[in-house]
Amino acid sequence: MKDVLIGLVFLAMIVGPAFFALDVFGEKNQL
Repeated sequence: MKDVLIGLVFLAMIVGPAFFALDVFGEKNQL
């Protein structure tokens, strides 16, 4: 169970910034 929690936190640390970067990238392309 602990491994799953660590995996989720690790995933969130990678996916979160990635989505933020894509969002900023998308807004720059619209301008």
